[in-house]
Amino acid sequence: MITQPSSSYHNQLASLIEAQIGIAVMSKLQHVFNDLLAAHAKGDVLAYLQRLSVTTYADPDWQTVIQTLTIGETYFMREKAHFDVLRHHILPAIIQKRRESGNLYLNIWSAGCATGEEAYSLAILLHELLPDIDQWHIHLLGTDLNAQFLSWARLGVYREWAFRQVDDTFKNTYFDRVIGGWRIKPFLLERVTFRLINLLDTTPTPQYDLILCRNVLLYFNATSAQQAETLFHQALAPDGVLILGHSETIRNRQAWTYHLYNDTLFYTKAGARPHSVAPPDDEKSPTRLLLQSVYEQAVNAIQTEQHIQAETLIGELLTAEPHNPGGHLLLAVVYANQKKVPEAHFQLDLALDYNPLMADAHYVRAMLHWEAGEMDEAGESLRSALYSQRNHPLASWMMGDYFAKLNKPDRAVHHWQNAQRAIKPLLPECPVCVVSPMLAGQLGEILAEKLKNAL
Repeated sequence: MITQPSSSYHNQLASLIEAQIGIAVMSKLQHVFNDLLAAHAKGDVLAYLQRLSVTTYADPDWQTVIQTLTIGETYFMREKAHFDVLRHHILPAIIQKRRESGNLYLNIWSAGCATGEEAYSLAILLHELLPDIDQWHIHLLGTDLNAQFLSWARLGVYREWAFRQVDDTFKNTYFDRVIGGWRIKPFLLERVTFRLINLLDTTPTPQYDLILCRNVLLYFNATSAQQAETLFHQALAPDGVLILGHSETIRNRQAWTYHLYNDTLFYTKAGARPHSVAPPDDEKSPTRLLLQSVYEQAVNAIQTEQHIQAETLIGELLTAEPHNPGGHLLLAVVYANQKKVPEAHFQLDLALDYNPLMADAHYVRAMLHWEAGEMDEAGESLRSALYSQRNHPLASWMMGDYFAKLNKPDRAVHHWQNAQRAIKPLLPECPVCVVSPMLAGQLGEILAEKLKNAL
């Protein structure tokens, strides 16, 4: 007979999960724990925890945990903007450089590939970009922590839902109809290697030209996300490119350089220049060529509270890219600081129309509601911010304050501690996000005082 597990056991399981695979699960731990316990502990909680503590992620007990926690929701050519920048900018530039050097090789890593749709999408894209692909040495690696997902990926059979963002021509060209769905054609199936890998327990193989890790770090605690970033930094070629999910961002800003191409953000090692090709004629205007540096200057102006300069730079940015969500977000911050509340809300509406999961935009909206005394609306916006980026340091801090006002100290402490974890990898002088001048050290002092008074 399985009794209700104590909070001590919950905490032990949470610690084991975060240490072994990096996933932060406190918000749903009781449901997860009870399901796992009912199926596998057979009433002996301590024995189950002991087995987990002495085995690794490849062990069947751990695979059961991983399969309970991980989400395999994906589809072919997911996030059109990412595949557009790969098709029209990043991969053609790498290919051009390799042709010029006579070294026809490509190393690409799809990290957190789930059931393989991303890795096979990359294989299809390379097939379309390389008419002489058989002369190239291509290492296309798909990795995941979930062994069951990888088994499905190696099988290469997909149902209709995996094709929801592509047309029938794509499906009929690269797949064969089989019982149960559509199987990717053998020449593409053979192009991808799948491996079981834990991003927290991996020695990097350097010199990847391209690493995609989309919507993976979103589920990691701050320490584990930082560890994965370090792994990618070590594994990336000097001029290689890293692409994260739209709702994810780099934490160690000193180690990376940001690049913006048609509203799509990607990263290279700090100081490195990515492969580049000559832009089309319609992209040679001074405004277009300066777009990336203008955005970075505008962020710096926001963080150093130079709001007049920021507004001028943002005007240049939005002239070049009227639908740039980051530009509208920064303009909302400028208006908020000028107490132009309706204008700020309007800019936030635009930013969130273009990117509904922009955590910073939800946070700024929460602060506008907070200052207006609209606490219910502020709470909803903070929840949206944390749904979009659950380790958002400022949203976590203010959610703690929100629950403190509601006289719910336990929930307040939980969010303040989340904010502490979010800023732990940052140097004290680092800004905690693009929309605020708040430094990690300043926020750390505020949180420490709040927790001291609450505990």
